[in-house]
Amino acid sequence: MMERLREALGPRATDSLFEREFYDRDVAYVPDVVLRLLAKPLPDLVVRPANAEEVALVVRLAGAEGVPVTPRAGGSTAYGNVVPTRGGILLDLNGLSDIGPVDPETLTVWVGAGATWAELDLSLRRGGYTVRSYPSSARVASVGGWFSMGGLGLGTVRYGHLKDQVEAADVVLPSGEARRLTEESSPPLEWFAGAEGTLGILTGLCLRVRRVPEAEEHFLLEGPDVGAVAELAQAILGKLGAVVFNLHVNSGAYNGALSSLEPGRHGAGKPTLAADLEGSPAELEACRGTVRGLAKAHGATLRSPEVAQEEWDARLDTLRIKRVFPTVLGAELLLPLAALPAYVDRCEALGGTQKIEILTYGHLVDGGQILVMSLFASDERKTARYLLDTSLLKRIYDIGHGLGGAPYAIGLWNTPYLGRIFDRVALEERRRRKEALDPRGLLNPGKHYAAPLALHPLLFGVGMGSLSWLRRLTARRGAR
Repeated sequence: MMERLREALGPRATDSLFEREFYDRDVAYVPDVVLRLLAKPLPDLVVRPANAEEVALVVRLAGAEGVPVTPRAGGSTAYGNVVPTRGGILLDLNGLSDIGPVDPETLTVWVGAGATWAELDLSLRRGGYTVRSYPSSARVASVGGWFSMGGLGLGTVRYGHLKDQVEAADVVLPSGEARRLTEESSPPLEWFAGAEGTLGILTGLCLRVRRVPEAEEHFLLEGPDVGAVAELAQAILGKLGAVVFNLHVNSGAYNGALSSLEPGRHGAGKPTLAADLEGSPAELEACRGTVRGLAKAHGATLRSPEVAQEEWDARLDTLRIKRVFPTVLGAELLLPLAALPAYVDRCEALGGTQKIEILTYGHLVDGGQILVMSLFASDERKTARYLLDTSLLKRIYDIGHGLGGAPYAIGLWNTPYLGRIFDRVALEERRRRKEALDPRGLLNPGKHYAAPLALHPLLFGVGMGSLSWLRRLTARRGAR
């Protein structure tokens, strides 16, 4: 197979150990002793296709030999979504980055699945257009990757889930057949949204775009507590929904931690709401008084326009808190907005018992839900401590589950929570799709549909519970 791939792709197909080792992890650090217990993360081959025809060739060759294929582009997730579990071929899709012209009649554009959101938006803005929504990891996240992973982020509260912005997609199915899929095709495009690259390999997408807004204005409101901030967000969305592009909440603990990195910007470490509006100058002028009135009614104060602009400019650096700590661990959940105050309180109480601060921020995705990230400090250089710290992730997910929330992504590491993410009927339907399209399980195997034995929910719960008990015991001893 290596010889055939080299004939077709030249040096873009390699079995060099030096190059393969770049692909056995994603952005999350996992100790070797754990990673290699659960998976074979080092690919046997790395292939970098330049077009859909080469993708199809690789998939056909792999299928003929029964070799697993793991697609990857930006690799900006932390759940093992793009890390091989059975070796095989790592398909690096970053070369599929062509961006076509915008159709001014339909306001759509064809874009290669490997293009980043930042690249796409820069290209669009040269012609007076822009994307409807994008992830906070836009500098590295690919268009196809975000569609495959979930598609919730900045702009979602205004324009909805990414899957509702995709008109069609070019996909290489596990059989090696290249197809253009729509909502009316068989299989339908909808199957591939959030499937995390397990049903087919996206090579291009037709996206709806929009014209660059005439004007934008950014507000940063500091509230007395998270409850007031959550209510304020709902009030602003209810009053000004037509011009609201993004609503972002920071907990007081998160702002307090950021203060050491950015002195003066985060006030007294109270919770904040960033409200980002877009529209005509007249619309935004009319909104200013409304925002001030709503802020006053909810006991919030407006930070200066300069600070609000700085916060907007830092929107793609939400994880900059990593500069403060050796390592951070985080849990990402979809949560009812009404549950946010209780969630933050319980996370911070958990942090108190474990002698650590838990920092939370989130984007509203609609009037009733918020996508939250809760972070805490760790140190990957100290393996024993790091492993104990990972037990807190389950505790955070348990808090969210008790309040009606669930993990946002699955990959490998969140397979123990499949029963929380999907009900039985939905999970069986997803498994049926996998069986129909990829009966041998060669495409991005070992993820999304079932937990490996070591991550079985029962064993996982006992293991994490034991680690959590040990961590609390060591934290108490360290505090004495």
